[in-house]
Amino acid sequence: MSEKKAFDYSSLKLAAEGKQGVFSIGKSWLLRDIMAFSLGEGKKKVVVFGDLSADSSAPAMFLTEFWKNALSALSQNSLFLSFKLSSLLKKTRICIIPMPNPDGCDLILNGLSEYNPFYSRILKFAPDKNFDLLKANARGVELEINFSENWLAAKNEERLNGITGPSLFGYGGEYPESEKESAAISFFLRSFSPDAIVIFHKEEKKNLFCRGLLSKAFGNIISGYGDIPFTDREERNGGFSLWAREFFDVPVIDIYLPFNDSSSEKDSIASSIILSAALTMNE
Repeated sequence: MSEKKAFDYSSLKLAAEGKQGVFSIGKSWLLRDIMAFSLGEGKKKVVVFGDLSADSSAPAMFLTEFWKNALSALSQNSLFLSFKLSSLLKKTRICIIPMPNPDGCDLILNGLSEYNPFYSRILKFAPDKNFDLLKANARGVELEINFSENWLAAKNEERLNGITGPSLFGYGGEYPESEKESAAISFFLRSFSPDAIVIFHKEEKKNLFCRGLLSKAFGNIISGYGDIPFTDREERNGGFSLWAREFFDVPVIDIYLPFNDSSSEKDSIASSIILSAALTMNE
């Protein structure tokens, strides 16, 4: 079975069915739940996101596997990658949002249905119904750049790139948080008040990006444990990571992985999440 059919929104719902700690932070434009999985009850809080891009099937699958394995370790009171989760989660709460863009993910995996309420709108930016390059949601807005930080600079960049409306990628919307998904993410984070945010992206080369002294302190430990090299990237205007770091003044770590289904990749993901949680306990 190909990756494209391996883990879609239906797979996510099935994995979550009947499990404890499952809730929704809001709905997408096509009324899909933006699901969240919670672990622990501590005062310190870490939020872990899958890719906000439409190409989020692989990160969502790995994060869901991590959550299920963590639940299993907790129920058996056993070690998880040498960590005693039961002790850690008494002081820290981990909230995982594996698929923030379920509508975009569905377009990539399952194609465009004529019953989609945005059918005509989508055909304008994808007339051949090819979604291989899609990063946006069902309305052609890239959620990653639908946030308020450096918003005017982001819109100027769009114009320079010839982007004036809904697109496969690169269009940040009519105004910050114009999309149901980005608005739900923002509302949840403002209510949750995280102590650290970790975002997993799918990319061919493994690397880690963070800005700020505290973020780099987190990143140095995560990088050493998970063998993820640092990279220097220019932050995107209107970007989620930039907004989250400036608004909450907490470590925001972007981790880029190829998600090649190797056990070492899974360990890197899991260890990064656990270490982020553990580090918040010592702040």
